[in-house]
Amino acid sequence: MKTNRSELQPEIQLEPEKPEPVLEMTQEIDKELEQAKKNWGNLFDKDPRTAADEILLRIKPLLERIFQEDEVREMELVLQSCGEATTREEFVERVLLAVAPLVEFRSNNPREFKKTVFKINSEKIFNNNDKDPKRAMKEILQAEDIPGQMLEAVLAEQEQSHIKEILKDCENSKDGEEFLEKAFLAIDVLGALRDKFRSENPKEFEKMLRGSRIEGAGENITRLSEVLYCDEKEGGRRIGVHLATAKTLGVAELNKSVQEGLENLARIINGKKETEEVVLTSWILGKNQKVVKKLFGDIGIRIISDDEKKERGLIMEKPVGEAIISRDNFLQRYLKEK
Repeated sequence: MKTNRSELQPEIQLEPEKPEPVLEMTQEIDKELEQAKKNWGNLFDKDPRTAADEILLRIKPLLERIFQEDEVREMELVLQSCGEATTREEFVERVLLAVAPLVEFRSNNPREFKKTVFKINSEKIFNNNDKDPKRAMKEILQAEDIPGQMLEAVLAEQEQSHIKEILKDCENSKDGEEFLEKAFLAIDVLGALRDKFRSENPKEFEKMLRGSRIEGAGENITRLSEVLYCDEKEGGRRIGVHLATAKTLGVAELNKSVQEGLENLARIINGKKETEEVVLTSWILGKNQKVVKKLFGDIGIRIISDDEKKERGLIMEKPVGEAIISRDNFLQRYLKEK
């Protein structure tokens, strides 16, 4: 697959594209493989009979874009035979053998692999937005963690103008394939800016990212504090509370922002007689019970199953916890102005 870069060649003075260092790339692949092995093992533990089919379902779009039809079929057969494994260790080793050609391609063609993954994910976004390039590009920027506020902070006025031209070119695409090609080149440029800004300004970048993610979280969203936001469910009968990314915040700063958000929500709920319960959903509820207790007090938490996460679109490998608090209990805990 050859790409004509001349249409979107940036005028911005970025460092020229360099090949990834071999050692760094090898370490990245090793890290990805270790995580993949854990995921494969978890699928086997969940249901050995369907684990291989689940893996095939996830990677088949990638295989079909990279390999010839007979090669894909051969890998399918090897993967399906992994269902004969009797232990977790045997299953993981057999899957690793089955996907070896894909791992080799990833190692030898890092940019082409990256482009293929991008196209698969972005094609779904494009189709889900009624094949509207403008709406799709906005969602892709959010998915790639590229906040518009960051571009304004990083770029001079002339450079901002050029970036807008690049994005405009994406929005004027005549069909899906043209859009995907142009979108990849645009993200190539913007991703370099993002990575540089994130490494030099981690807290500022995360603050911008929080705002972007909350803005793109959907309709009926209310921001409660720097890290908390909520949405209404079932006509306001339930209020869902969510924690935005907060990796660079210390525990004290996080605790203060969570407390502020919960108190603001309590004031909102106090004026909404239809609200019966508050639902807290977050990865942090499934992680550290001491931190959870410090943030939210003593609340009953359940861990959401993998099947339920899939049904609800909670795309996270890490455990996600959920707690339901009644209206009266929530107001008793957090309403400070009665």
